[in-house]
Amino acid sequence: MATRASVRVIVTVRRSGCCGDVRGALRCAAGKEIVLLGIRPEYFEDASLVEESKLVHGNAFSAELTHTEWLGNEQYGYIDFDPSPEVKDMLDSLARDLDADELRPQVVVTLDAASRIRGGRVCELWLDTRRLHIFDPATGENLTRDADAGAALTEEANQERAEEIERASREAAEAG
Repeated sequence: MATRASVRVIVTVRRSGCCGDVRGALRCAAGKEIVLLGIRPEYFEDASLVEESKLVHGNAFSAELTHTEWLGNEQYGYIDFDPSPEVKDMLDSLARDLDADELRPQVVVTLDAASRIRGGRVCELWLDTRRLHIFDPATGENLTRDADAGAALTEEANQERAEEIERASREAAEAG
């Protein structure tokens, strides 16, 4: 049986590298019936373990983990939720597009090994909202992507790769 999770996250405003301006992305999302949030598990933490200096970069919320999975140096926690019919239809459509049986409505969180959070209990989690990605499921567009910053990173990576190839060619010629 799925656990209903109701998570309200207040997004902090920032502009950085790949994620861009979340306030601008939320403006782009205005009027859209459904948007998808992309959040990596490592951007969640046990709220009781978050350093004071990091608290301003995210928000805490309550949720019930269905279970936890120990991985040695960390653990994963799983939060199931019941999507609205519209979201369920969209997830079913995405699953078909991906040739999958289903896309489980589930949030996975990474917890430090020191966390005392266990499955089956309500807990306080913290999310680094600077790391959110907001997607338009109709177009696949990442509404939080800073296109200029992304292009600059691609150019930098291409230049570094060209330099690596040139260096390797020189070393091969010198050795050969």
